[in-house]
Amino acid sequence: MKFLNKRFVSTKLILIVCIIVLTVSTIISLTPDIKTNGKFTSQSFPTANYNLFDIGVVEINNDGVLDIFTSAHNSPQSLLISDSSGSYTNELTKRGLDQDKEFPGLEESNKEPTIDQQGVYIYRQAHEGMNTLNIRSSEVSISGEIKLYSTITIKKSDLAKVKIEEKKFSSGAIQTMVQFTLDKNGFLSFESYHTSLSHSFILDKKFPLSQIFVGSNPVSPNSHDFILNWRDRHGMAWADYNGDQQIDVFIARGGLQGKMQELLDLEVFRDELLVRTGSKFEDKIENSNILKKGCAAYHAAWIDFNNDDQLDLYITCPRGLPNQLYQQDTNGDFIDVAPQLGLDIKENSFHTPFVWLDADNDGDMDLLIEQNKSLWLYRNSSDEFQPQMITSNIPSVRKFAIADYDLDGDTDVFALSKVKNSLLVNDKGKYVAHNPKKLGLPMLGHTANWVDYDNDGLPDLHIIPDGLYHQDSDHTFTKTGLLEYRYPSSLADARSAWFDINNDGYRDVLIAVQYHQPFWKRTFQSIWQSNIPEWKLENKEWNVTKYETAQTKNHWLQIDLVGKPGNTQAIGGKVVIVTSDGQQMQSVGSAEGSHYSQGHYRLYFGLGKQKKIDSLQVIWPNGQMQEIKNVSADQRLTIKQENNGKI
Repeated sequence: MKFLNKRFVSTKLILIVCIIVLTVSTIISLTPDIKTNGKFTSQSFPTANYNLFDIGVVEINNDGVLDIFTSAHNSPQSLLISDSSGSYTNELTKRGLDQDKEFPGLEESNKEPTIDQQGVYIYRQAHEGMNTLNIRSSEVSISGEIKLYSTITIKKSDLAKVKIEEKKFSSGAIQTMVQFTLDKNGFLSFESYHTSLSHSFILDKKFPLSQIFVGSNPVSPNSHDFILNWRDRHGMAWADYNGDQQIDVFIARGGLQGKMQELLDLEVFRDELLVRTGSKFEDKIENSNILKKGCAAYHAAWIDFNNDDQLDLYITCPRGLPNQLYQQDTNGDFIDVAPQLGLDIKENSFHTPFVWLDADNDGDMDLLIEQNKSLWLYRNSSDEFQPQMITSNIPSVRKFAIADYDLDGDTDVFALSKVKNSLLVNDKGKYVAHNPKKLGLPMLGHTANWVDYDNDGLPDLHIIPDGLYHQDSDHTFTKTGLLEYRYPSSLADARSAWFDINNDGYRDVLIAVQYHQPFWKRTFQSIWQSNIPEWKLENKEWNVTKYETAQTKNHWLQIDLVGKPGNTQAIGGKVVIVTSDGQQMQSVGSAEGSHYSQGHYRLYFGLGKQKKIDSLQVIWPNGQMQEIKNVSADQRLTIKQENNGKI
């Protein structure tokens, strides 16, 4: 009887604890997670949100309206084209930007496709910490084989016969052949060590092609022999690199968990150089001489490092492989000059953040980069880059945000870290690391951007989870509580992009956050799925929300620069404005909010009470100067580079 009483009490306690946990969870779920205080209006944003890697903005159509893109490893992406009224249409497939153009919707999903027809369904699915390739037959039987350069593990086999053969190569690579037969309503599911490579299929020639459905948006192949490709897309660098006045994009591809070197003699690995041809993009990487060389690329950016009006491309390669700098010649060909210039930097971390900026205002672009837990400035000296250490023994930096926050005419940097932030103040071309806390700024975060959210002429700092820090006249900062997360410990990661979504002159923000799995779910998984790495069990559903800024009476000016063919976006250019309140300087690209991508080239000036700019001076990337006087406020201005400007 005592045993039964103890058991009853124990059960009762467990029940009480469960009720308390559920009650607290319900209260939290009903409480707005972010503080707006009436200064922002929020709305859930309809973009691909599974396994998000990066998010950013770019002008696709030359219509003056900014569009939105995402990258997401092997998962679905979005290319959201704006109609200028705040509505967006996903044109990823229409523009030819799917990972596999023959099979739109091939990307992995956390949902199964709709099985509503007789046939065989082939799709990749992520669930319960696993990423599996699934073959499901509906009212039919089918035989075939699959070849891929990876080991595999069968996860489920119902009404299926499977034979697996492996072939090992001297490089360490393994080729697996899977021969299978599915009976009616059979199912085969396997997980491969490598997913971001080609899978070659040969299916029964007698089976109707019209009954073969590939991907989450079922597409039938043109042959019984076909290849499926997943590319593990990372950073996306947008710019008109070939001078045809159309935006192009370079997409960095991941590196198969550091094993790409083993497969270089067996399979061709390339990044993507997608060139705009009409309304679509075509991959021109094969003849560009941009070589993969085993680089597990995360971050890429276009830059005219030698001021020849031809865009070059810088790519970071983690896992100890050297970074690459592809110089473009007048024929549009590329050659890696990083070794000659001393920029073949090796870094073992995944993030490898960098930013190009003109640190010393000498007219050429320098490189700021994290290297082996130190911050380095590689100063451009025409024929080589001179390395200068700024500070050492720093935690891993996630992102650099740049602005002339103190209005002294040079570019300062906020170095974001999940452990310890740094503020790099530019002192006559040399960076000095300061403790952000002394200026009223936070010491850690998931993402950060400079933004003059109230258009008073002073750059403020937005950081997740703490929200907006307003800059005061003495260049210190005050925490506003706006856009602050109520439960910061629930956040696993975040991205943000500030731009004028509704074209009212005030910058709004698109925020994407990844939450940790609830405590109860993590506990359950640690018990029942202890053999699965913790990072695979992390919640991969991101929440994407737009926050539109309430207008004030302050004035503003937005500027789009149009440079010479070869550098249409004027990357490396600057604008200096002078009003009765003083001077402001911004460089092209300083509004960029992406972590690993590039595409936001618009400049945003808050003018406070000033209705007129006395002088607006453009310093173009090649050093040419152009000045406009008496510019009216409250407009978006497009300035084209003149051929007769003074140098």
